[in-house]
Order: sequence, then C-alpha cells, then structure tokens
Amino acid sequence: VEPRGREQSTFASDATADVGAAVQCTEVGQDGHGRTVTFFVFEVYKGAASWCVRRRYSDFNALWLKLCEAYGRQNVPILPPKQLVKNESEEFLEKRSHLLAHFLYELLEDRAVCSSPEVCAFLECEAGAHLAASNAGIATCAAILLGELHAEEGQRSALEDELAAAVSAARAAKAEACRAKLEIRAEAARAEAARRQVLALLWRKRGERLQRNALRMWRAGAGGWEA
Repeated sequence: VEPRGREQSTFASDATADVGAAVQCTEVGQDGHGRTVTFFVFEVYKGAASWCVRRRYSDFNALWLKLCEAYGRQNVPILPPKQLVKNESEEFLEKRSHLLAHFLYELLEDRAVCSSPEVCAFLECEAGAHLAASNAGIATCAAILLGELHAEEGQRSALEDELAAAVSAARAAKAEACRAKLEIRAEAARAEAARRQVLALLWRKRGERLQRNALRMWRAGAGGWEA
C-alpha cells in the first residue's frame, strides 16, 4: 500500500527496517501542562542497538490517525479504543499495554506502513540509527583501545622481564664480587701468615747465630785466660 499523494521516505524505510518493539511498563508523569498522565514505555531494538521510548495513548492515537489518512483506515492495524471515563487501574493499564504491544507488532509487520516517516518519528528511529552508529563507533574505538592496551601490556611485560633479568644479573655480579672479595681477603690472610712465619724463622735463625757467635767469643775468651 503506497501513501496517498506523496513519495515514500527512503531514510524512513531504511531506519525502520528490521525494527522490533515491545512494551515494557507504564510510568506516571506529567505532561507539558503539569497534569498527571500515564506513559507507556516500550523498547525499540534494531540489530544490536536498543532504546526506550515513552508515549501516551494520545500519541498512539495521533499516529493511528495520520496513518489512516495516508494509507487508508482499512490498511492500518486496529488501535485499542479510547475510554469515555478515565481509568488508571493497574488491571486496565496492563490490558491496554498488551493491546498496544499487539498494535505495534502488527504495525511493524506491514513493511509499507511501518516504513513511513510518521512511524519512524514515533519510534525515534532516526535517533536510534544515530545511536547504533555511535555504538558501532564506540565499539570500534574500544577494540582499538583494547588492542593498544594489549600491546602496551605486552611491552610492559617485556620490560618487566628485561628488568627482572637485569636485577638478577646485578645480584649475581654482586654475589660474585663478594666471593672475589672474600677470596682476596683469605689470600691476604694467608700471605700475612706466611710473612709472619718467615719473620719468625728469620728471628729464630738470627737468635741462633747470635748464640753461636757469643759461644765462640766466650770460648775464645776462656782460652786466653787459661794461657
């Protein structure tokens, strides 16, 4: 069914392609005049993107009237009727939520009607398309950042390994230096002990020579006295 007296919007057709919607809950809020009204909150999803839309029953009714004017009443799904007396009971609102969910389902099943600019605006598909593009951009940036993070982690791990190896080498060098120092001290102690032994030996031999000289001198002196 083609709309009467106008061309179909290509963007609206693309924006509402493969779109689904499901009524989630009702909310009590205020309209632009400060009056307490009931909003029907439903989730719209397209691919991996999803967003929530809040609409009053009067918004559904305004959409239905525009679609009837554009496509003919016989080609538009039936909308739950208005209530002559305002009813805000939980049972009534739950029943109306189910009926509006069914209306949305049938509306989105009709590819010609659901691709209209009115439906696109009602479901905020343009914002949803921007949201999907934004999400895709965010996902791309996140993937790039994650890749850079992994690369940095790899570099940091390599630097940590190099640092650990350098620390280990420094510790090994320090231990080797300590061993060498101890060996030098031990060698110095052995050299000092050997020097002391040599000195002791020299002193002993010197004492022995002095004793022999003294003995010879005494003997020589004793022989002179006897003569």
